[in-house]
This record gives sequence, C-alpha cells and structure tokens, in this order.
Amino acid sequence: MITNYKFNSSRVLDTTSLNSNNFRVLFYKKLLSMVAITLVIIISFGTYSSLADNTLNSLNYLVNKKSHLCLDIKNDLIKNNTPIDLMTCNHSDAQNWLINLGMIKHSSYCLTITNNYKSVDKVVLYKCTNAPNQVFLPTGGGFINPNSGLCLSQVNNSPALSKCLVNYNSTQNWLYYNLHNNKITLRNSLNCMVALSLNEKLACQAMLAWDNWNQKNSNHFKLLSMYTDNNAYEEWCADFVSYIYHISGHSFSNGERNGWDEYNANNVKFQGFNLHMANSSYVPQPGDVAFFNYPGGHVEMVVVGGKHPTFVYGDSATIDSQTGNGNMATNNILVDGNKGQVVYYLSPN
Repeated sequence: MITNYKFNSSRVLDTTSLNSNNFRVLFYKKLLSMVAITLVIIISFGTYSSLADNTLNSLNYLVNKKSHLCLDIKNDLIKNNTPIDLMTCNHSDAQNWLINLGMIKHSSYCLTITNNYKSVDKVVLYKCTNAPNQVFLPTGGGFINPNSGLCLSQVNNSPALSKCLVNYNSTQNWLYYNLHNNKITLRNSLNCMVALSLNEKLACQAMLAWDNWNQKNSNHFKLLSMYTDNNAYEEWCADFVSYIYHISGHSFSNGERNGWDEYNANNVKFQGFNLHMANSSYVPQPGDVAFFNYPGGHVEMVVVGGKHPTFVYGDSATIDSQTGNGNMATNNILVDGNKGQVVYYLSPN
C-alpha cells in the first residue's frame, strides 16, 4: 500500500498540474469576462454621450410668418450691442433662441431695444438684466414691449420694433419652432406646465391670460367670466390676481366669493402674503402683487421682476369693445403722475 502510494505520487503531481491549468483557464475566462463588461460599459457610455449630444443639438428658432426668415445673430463673437438680422433658416446656433418668461434669450444675452423707443426701433443683443427694454410679452401670435407699446416686427427685411397693428398681421406674427433629432415641432412660447417655482408659475399664468385675451377672435366674455368668478361686470383687478393665484395652486382662503376670489384690492394683503414697502430695498419678483394707491385701491401682477418690474392686470380705466367692461393691460409704470403710485409689494409665502 505504501509502495503503491509512492508509485502514485506521480499521479498526484499530474493532478496538481491539471489544477494549475484549470486555474489559468478560469483566470483567463474571468479576465475576458471583465474585458467584455468593460466594453459594454464603454459602448453604453458612448451611446449615452451620443444621446446627450443630440439633446444639446435641440434648437428653438423664431420665424417671421410673412417672410419665413429666422431671427439670426450677425456676429460670431457675441457681446453687448451685437446686431440682429433676419436670415434664411439654417438651424445654426446663431438662430437658437429661448423664450423664457418675458425674455427672448440667446445664452446669457437678451433681445434688447435701442434708440429710446422711437417709432421704429432696432433690436440688438445685450446682457440680460430684466430691464424694461428687454421685456417681450407673447401677445396674440406676436411680441409686445410693454414699456414702449411697440411690437417686434419685420421692417425692411430686418427685425425692429414698430407700432402694433390691429390684431397684428404677418409682419408682426412669429412662429416658434423646435428642432430635435431632425424633427420639427411648433412650440408655444409659454409653457406653464413645466417644472417652475411658484413665483414663475404665477408670472407664467398671468402672461398666458394676457396672451389669450389678445388672441384673434378670443371670447372676452368667457375669459372675463373666468377671471372674475362669473361676476363679469365690476372692477376686476383684484379678481384677476385671485384667479391667477387660484389656477396656480395657491388659492386664497378667505376671499369674498368661494374663498379664493378676493374682489377688493385693499384686502388682497390679508390673503397670506409677505408685505414689502415700495420704498424699501426689496426687489420685486415675478408672481408678486403690486398695490397702487389709486382711489379705491388697485393691484397688478408682476410678470418680470427687478428694480423696474413689468405688470399685467385687469384695467377698469379702459373699456374693452367686446364686453363694455375693463380691458387687460400691461406696462412698467411705478408712478402715474398725480393719479397714484406703487405703495407696497406682496410676495407669496
């Protein structure tokens, strides 16, 4: 038995060699497996990078309805006072525009009015500051600058600001398109359903109400009934503020009608706001309410904030031809001569 054991010792050595070979096979299998996994990761990352690049290549461009030309940046090097032109649409980055809550932007630069609001003003690019000469509110298929009352137009084959025409026309109508993965879709320049902060949502809804009011053939009776909680024949500046807060998911709780509708401008401040005096260091934010000390009181929605904010509101001082009641208005007025001025701002909690 001992001899046989010694004799078979060579077999023991053979088994050890075999096990060593098996180990090498297993090692190379694991190595190949790791290489394969690494390749899969690299390929997957490359695919992800490709998708990311496609996302970056998503463009939004603004087309004049009459000429079918795109708003275009003349210079490759963008700086203050960079001129703007209308060019054949070529889907380049120079034609890539973001319309964002009252601003027409290219990167950190905004479409800006020059020439101190003359009858026909040119537009250029300038660093975004939320200044009144950079505000363009969507208005019935066009864009109005509330401070000047002028509309973005095509004038002599160039973009410029000119007097707004009745119901606008094709020279003042603009189409907003998105190009992504070679697919072109018409976009709404206002999308209040995306992820916005409360302040942004309030401003967006106020802009959308203004835009709907100014659409061609819009039903002002129906809109006014919505804005005033079915009480269309009254001064409705506070009703409008109540409506905007209501549809934005931040309803008032103790308004005179149905809880959410406060129709007395003087009582809006009791609806759960933070009050900031106009003569303080507070800078108005989109979605704030501005209170004016006109006789009887008056409130307006801040849609673009800053030291010189832009407002949208129900204006009972002007008459709408459809309803015989007040019209909608937008401006940048802080002090209205001897009539009144902003006394305080109300920001949502």
